[in-house]
Amino acid sequence: MSQNTPSHWAAAIRELERLSHMRVDANVIRQQSLGVPVPDSDEAPTTNICLTDIRGAQSYGSNGFASAISKRRSSNHAVLELARSVYLLSRIDNNNIAKLIGFAYDLTAMETWILAPPFSYQPLHEYLMVAELSTIDQLHLVLDASNALLYLHSCTPQVLGAPLGYDINLLVDRDGHLILSDLSAAIVPDDPTYMNLRPNLAIDLSFGSEYRSPELFASASPTTQSDVWAWACLTSKILTGNSNPSEPDEQPELLNLPRLLECLKSCWAQVPAHRPSIAQCEAVVVVELDGLHDDPAGY
Repeated sequence: MSQNTPSHWAAAIRELERLSHMRVDANVIRQQSLGVPVPDSDEAPTTNICLTDIRGAQSYGSNGFASAISKRRSSNHAVLELARSVYLLSRIDNNNIAKLIGFAYDLTAMETWILAPPFSYQPLHEYLMVAELSTIDQLHLVLDASNALLYLHSCTPQVLGAPLGYDINLLVDRDGHLILSDLSAAIVPDDPTYMNLRPNLAIDLSFGSEYRSPELFASASPTTQSDVWAWACLTSKILTGNSNPSEPDEQPELLNLPRLLECLKSCWAQVPAHRPSIAQCEAVVVVELDGLHDDPAGY
């Protein structure tokens, strides 16, 4: 297993310095992220997703506020993880992937933060527990996830291994849209600059293991097919509360969504080459949504 080396650290610091105009003093974050009200909203920030007043540092976002949507602490990998996320997020423009407007880090305390626009965010797993969602609402979340994944797969070079199984990386914004907030666990095999920020290529199975396809447990690298498996697990989680059964044929009926059910079973094919692409999966979701919109009972 590869270990962090001075060269990896140097690469991480170079990447963060490249975007130094977006850096906020860590002390500003610590002092201000104490439950600052969401602008134009009575809703309080959720735990660990605090609104931060960064007007005293530099002006980002709306009225100098930002949302600290991702925090790493007391980890030897924290700065490398931040550099990877910043590297990708600064190059990405997609409505279902967090918009980077700033970041902060403290090398002494090994604390890092990613700052996004000043909205109210809620972790997806909490949102699913408290929100009263119709089938259409649920499918829109599924569509958001497929949109993010399709975008990453369409990037040049491709971004693989999006952490769909990590609860801390899946947020829901104030408009009910799914947002992927952190890409530090992703793999971009054809980008040597990014891969130099990822000295340890091993997949951490302690997080999101139920979303891992069989080949990943056998130490294979992420692919578009393994991402589709993870997307199917997330889809099942959103619609049924269970990520995926031990046997795909045991999957409960997804309300009245037969095409999507067959799609999920295909996504869980043991042979990666037999799985559909994320574009094909998204097309199935769109068809199901169109059917529900045409049928008043579907609401």
